[in-house]
Amino acid sequence: MHLSLRPFLPLIGLALGFLILAEVVKALLAWRPKQKIRCQSLALFTEAEEHFYRHLMQVFDSAIIVCPKVRLGDVLEPHGSLGKKESWSALNQINRKHVDFVCLRSDDLTTVGVIELDDSSHNRQDRQERDKLVDEALRSASIPICHVKVRRNYDLALLADQITTDFGWKTTEAKSVTPRN
Repeated sequence: MHLSLRPFLPLIGLALGFLILAEVVKALLAWRPKQKIRCQSLALFTEAEEHFYRHLMQVFDSAIIVCPKVRLGDVLEPHGSLGKKESWSALNQINRKHVDFVCLRSDDLTTVGVIELDDSSHNRQDRQERDKLVDEALRSASIPICHVKVRRNYDLALLADQITTDFGWKTTEAKSVTPRN
């Protein structure tokens, strides 16, 4: 016994046409003109960060460029030896974090170190866990990090010494970290 669908083709076509029409009507009803994005500007620095940055700029000479508020994912990427799942996990963790200051060598723009300004929020457990993750990620990429406590005033010579030490620079490499008078 052989059944032919030929007599039902007009009905099948009509049914498909109604389904398509229903989807088009549904899409049109759901469509709304895009709203304009409304934003307002924010200060890039907190008061403490701006104060520190002004001192930091007196410490480095033109051999070092200091970039503020850099996304960690712009400085690091997951190591190629990681599996796909581990790599995505690592990327998600580092892409959501920012560091206060990234120091670059001005002649080739390579990263020479990261400076984190530690205020009282760094005493909280969640911040300590975040700092540990950031420190570990930077260490794994051989990028030194210098944690500087927030102060009202910064001694430029002591700041230069701390950066030189934390970045692991020898005295001869530290000529770009000399307080300017």
